[in-house]
Amino acid sequence: MKRINRIRWALLGIVAASVILVIAWPRPKLAWYTTPVLTVENHRFRITLLIPSGWQDHTDAYFGHPEFGIFRLVPEDKWGWLPRFLRNSLHLGRESAALTLELGRPWPDDPVDARVVSGRSPQGIWWAFRVTTEPTRSRSTYVREHKSEFDSTYKEILNSVRVEEVRP
Repeated sequence: MKRINRIRWALLGIVAASVILVIAWPRPKLAWYTTPVLTVENHRFRITLLIPSGWQDHTDAYFGHPEFGIFRLVPEDKWGWLPRFLRNSLHLGRESAALTLELGRPWPDDPVDARVVSGRSPQGIWWAFRVTTEPTRSRSTYVREHKSEFDSTYKEILNSVRVEEVRP
């Protein structure tokens, strides 16, 4: 009988340790992501970049235009399974954040170098963007409401963007 109790306690200890490891194990802040093929001015492109872990493409947000295209990534809604009234009352909504990738036509205020430009909006949202021109003009914009998360990721994300032309 004592032996069975020892085995039960040992198994319980192993299960408890496993659960603690799964919960406490550090997860990477960023993960590699490659967009679907984007078509701009009769050319096809893919963008590869680092994105915050757990973010997903906002599939209805891409739209192609003869001169430019926009693709958007947003944080996943971790609390989407809860009823809306409960999420609102507990303030469990999705973070105001996005990563927008634009290809094609330049903006009038775009800098010509590939430096990262950052700042804070009057609404308290942190933003940064980077413009590149090879193989086509691209502008990557990253916005986030949590300053600590923004500061620890924006340079690495924006400097990781690679645009590649897809040959038919």
